[in-house]
Amino acid sequence: MTITLLTLILICELIILTILSYKKFTLLPFFKFNYKELLIPKIKQTTNILCDSLKELSQSNTGALFVIEKNTSLKKIINSANVINADINLNLILSIFQKRSLLHDGAVIISDNKIACTCAYLPTSQQKLKIVLGSRHRAGLGISEKFDSLSIIVSEQTGAISFAQAGILEVINDPNIIYEKILDFLSK
Repeated sequence: MTITLLTLILICELIILTILSYKKFTLLPFFKFNYKELLIPKIKQTTNILCDSLKELSQSNTGALFVIEKNTSLKKIINSANVINADINLNLILSIFQKRSLLHDGAVIISDNKIACTCAYLPTSQQKLKIVLGSRHRAGLGISEKFDSLSIIVSEQTGAISFAQAGILEVINDPNIIYEKILDFLSK
C-alpha cells in the first residue's frame, strides 16, 4: 500500500511538473529544478526526426520551411494556417513537403515538440538577400526578425540547409552542427 501510494505521488508530481513546464510557469524563484530536463528524451527524439527529415529533403532538393516556436507565441499564425497538432515523424514531414502535396506551400510550425500546423504564411524580411535565395528564405528570415523562433530552410534549387534566428541567416551543411543547433534551441 505504501509503495503504491508513493508511486502514485511521484507520477502525479511528474505530470504536474510537465504541465507547468509547457505553460512556462515557475513555482518559486529559489526553486532550481529545470523542468526541461523532464522533456530531454522528447526533445532529442524531435531533434533526430528533424535532422533525418532535413537530410532526406536536402538530398532530394525538396524545398521546405520549418519554424520552431520558443518563448513568443505563434498562435495567431498557427490558427490562420492548417492546424494539425500531430506528433513529429519522418514520413509525415516527407509527405507534407512532397511537391504535389496540398500541404507543400508555406511553413510547418513546430510548437511543444509537435507539428502545430502546415501551410503557414509568414511575414517576409525586407533585408536584401542574394538573388539565389527565394521566398522561403525571405519568410524564414522574416519570422525570425519578429518572433523568438528558429527557422530552418531547405533550398529547392541547391538542397542547402539554412537557419534563421534573430534576423540572421546562415547556411549550415555539417550534420553535427545542425543537430547541435536544433537541440540547443529546443533545450533552452
